[in-house]
Amino acid sequence: MTKEQISKEIKECEERLAKLREEMNKPEYGGRRWKPKAGDTYCCLPSDGNVAELHFDSEYDLDVYAHGNCFKTEEEARFEAERRKVIAELSDFAEGDEAVWDGNTGHWKIYYSFSEKKICYGRYFVMKEAVLYFPSAEAAKAAVEAVGEDRVKKYYLGIKED
Repeated sequence: MTKEQISKEIKECEERLAKLREEMNKPEYGGRRWKPKAGDTYCCLPSDGNVAELHFDSEYDLDVYAHGNCFKTEEEARFEAERRKVIAELSDFAEGDEAVWDGNTGHWKIYYSFSEKKICYGRYFVMKEAVLYFPSAEAAKAAVEAVGEDRVKKYYLGIKED
C-alpha cells in the first residue's frame, strides 16, 4: 500500500468518525417514529385502512416513511389506523374553515385532565392550537359520545390509563 493510499484511507476514516461523533451528539427526544433500514420488513396503511407488509428497499418506501406511514409492527399500524379513524369521526363535529377567529368568538376543544382523570372541554378566544375545535361545548360532548370516550382518550388524546 502506498503512502497516498494510506493517506486517503485515513481521511475517509476521519470523515466517518466525524459523522459518527455528530450522530452520537444528537439529542435523544424519545420520539415514536421508526425508520427501517434497507431490506427491513415494515408495515404501512394503504388508503383502505388495512395493514400492508413491505420490504424497505425502494424510493416508494422512502416516500412511505416521509409521510409518516412506516410502522415496525402490525400492532402499531393497526393502532394508527384506528387513531386516524377516530380523528376523522371527531372532525365530523368540528368547526370548518368558515369558523371566525376574531378574539371575541369562543371555540371549544377536547382535552384530558390528569388531575381530574377525565375528558374536559375548554373554550378559547385568542389562542388557536393544532387541534380540532368545536362550535360549542355541546358539539364537543356529542363528538365524544359518538366516537366513544375511551377511543377519544386512547387514539385522539394519546392517554394511557392503567
